[in-house]
Amino acid sequence: MSQQQSQFHEDGPPVGQYEQPPLQREVNHDPREQPDYSQGYHYDPHTQGEKLRPMSVRPRRRSRRGLWIAVVLGVMFLGVMFLGGALGYHNYSSRLSPHSEAPSYVTEFKGTTVNLHATSADIHVHFGTSNVVRVSSIGSDTFKGDTDGTTITLNEVDQRGGLFEHRNQTIDITAPADEHLILQTKSGNVEIDNIAAQANVNTDSGDITVDQARFENGSSLQTKSGDIHFKGNLAEKGTYAFTTDSGNVDVGLLASTPAKVTAHTVNGQVSQAPSGPTTASSPDLTINTNTGDIKLEYTD
Repeated sequence: MSQQQSQFHEDGPPVGQYEQPPLQREVNHDPREQPDYSQGYHYDPHTQGEKLRPMSVRPRRRSRRGLWIAVVLGVMFLGVMFLGGALGYHNYSSRLSPHSEAPSYVTEFKGTTVNLHATSADIHVHFGTSNVVRVSSIGSDTFKGDTDGTTITLNEVDQRGGLFEHRNQTIDITAPADEHLILQTKSGNVEIDNIAAQANVNTDSGDITVDQARFENGSSLQTKSGDIHFKGNLAEKGTYAFTTDSGNVDVGLLASTPAKVTAHTVNGQVSQAPSGPTTASSPDLTINTNTGDIKLEYTD
């Protein structure tokens, strides 16, 4: 090396004299103001010499699309349930009218006593001019009937329906005037029109209505939960009982044939119209209710 070069090297400016210090720049680290980049690597030009590092990624918000789908499906399901229930109720309401739809069971029997056992049915009995008993049912269930020539036995055949199917049905019986009626249903109303016979009616839950009837000795009406309405007359020298655990009892008798009445209620009132004189042959009528009112009237 020449002397001039060596001297220049020794007397030259110190190392780093012409290097500029790095500029200090402020960096915004607020995550709310960071760009939404996808996962990857980035290079910061202000940190020279550092290695590439994965950049932080803001968590993505959950899509609300799945929530909306669940809400729509739930609304659709409730709509189907409501529609099915409405259709079932319409079917049930239409069964209360004997002529609303074709009977599913129709047959005729000969006998002097009708013994009917139903689980869930409304029963309607009325007078017929024929000497046979005609039975028709409207609803999802049917009845099995048999007779020994004297007693006609009718039993409900359980045929459960679908999801929205109501099992209530209507049983319509046309009977001769003197037919002995034994009617039992666990759930349902009972109606008897224009019948002159002995009637023994029992329902666990339902109303009993008797209109323009003549009851023979030993007749009884009983319901655990329901009202009793009777309008007609009672045969002389007979014993009769109208009983309900929870319900009102309304009785209308002919003034020409007054009855010896014993009425009792635990929680309710008894209203009894005055009647004409009774005799030893006058019918005996007992009326009882635990919770309900009792009303007795006489008509001409």
